Amino acid sequence: MRTIVCRRGLTGHLLSLLLLTILSVNKAVAAAPAGYSEFYIPGDEDNMMYIMSTLGNLSGTQTGSGMHTIISVVASSDNTTVYYDHWEDGYDFDPNDPATTADETQTLNQGGVYTFESASIAIPRSSAVTVYDGRDRVYVAGGVPTVTRTSWVENVGPVQALSWEVYPVRPQMITYRIPFGEDLANPAGKDYQDFERVFGLIQATEDGTEITIDINNDGTPDLIDGDHDGNFDGQSITLNAGEVYRFDSSSVALYFPPLPPLNFSYDFEGGASGFTTGADIPYTDNNNSSQQFNWELGNPDTVVPANSNNCSSNCFGNGGPADCNSGNQCWGTDLDDLYINDLNDGGSGLGRVYLISPVYDFTGYSTFSSPLRSFLILREMVMIRQFCSTA
Repeated sequence: MRTIVCRRGLTGHLLSLLLLTILSVNKAVAAAPAGYSEFYIPGDEDNMMYIMSTLGNLSGTQTGSGMHTIISVVASSDNTTVYYDHWEDGYDFDPNDPATTADETQTLNQGGVYTFESASIAIPRSSAVTVYDGRDRVYVAGGVPTVTRTSWVENVGPVQALSWEVYPVRPQMITYRIPFGEDLANPAGKDYQDFERVFGLIQATEDGTEITIDINNDGTPDLIDGDHDGNFDGQSITLNAGEVYRFDSSSVALYFPPLPPLNFSYDFEGGASGFTTGADIPYTDNNNSSQQFNWELGNPDTVVPANSNNCSSNCFGNGGPADCNSGNQCWGTDLDDLYINDLNDGGSGLGRVYLISPVYDFTGYSTFSSPLRSFLILREMVMIRQFCSTA
């Protein structure tokens, strides 16, 4: 189940493979003045062509013929006046001055029908070419009429067509729950082919209408590809009066809120639980004391003698950091003396000692950066074997 929310005027229309249903989901916006009914012709021909060519698997020759659109108005009372306002030149009809601001005017008596029809409407649409099509606006003075919209691809004909009754703009809801979708195509082994591909059309009736779509009904607006370029633009789109947004399974995606940053900090003042140290091979210091490593936890000496008694032929000056980043305790290599690198490995001098932190859980995170302060002694493959000497 999907939820559509609008913050201003909105009408919505759902299309499936065979079943074409109109759904009105307007917010409580200002209705037409007393004695008038206002209609926005749903959809637009660009989206109509896309949907019909997708569902009908139409060829380029067929789609190149353009769209055919019929808009009919049936009067429910005598002396009904129909004012037609094309979208191409802007919505400029003024009910306070209908005679001079309407693009067209027709008068009908009860039961009378007037049809606005255009054939071979070129796709994509251009505001430079005025035709009868979706997005046009109809004002009616008198009894509320019946307005319908019928469309098909010109070369295909009405064998694949849609026909909608158009409802007048009036105060309505701002939230709508779609009653069916592609998940009905094959429920419990049934074959409901009508729902294998479902499209939705959302049309605004006011400028600045903000649209959000919640495709899994979890209360969080999901991502929307507003311009259908394959990239999701955010969790909402904004439509102006008459504009239409087409959505389907490729233009809306679940939104997953970004995971909060993980911050790891350790206060070594009370110890270093979870940290381990070690070495690939043991080494022997100058006192012939066999050790596995010389990592130390504590407060480093700020000055280390240049000719320390513990410095052998392989040692590194100022063994560990001069001070702690904060507090009085930190990890370092030989905090109180020069780092001894006299490994018992044939004299290679390769200091393979290590400090291992506790296990971090990065589930759901794709990147990691460490802002930890470090103290490093870097050596190239050609070893600099002495940073100090006892000679």
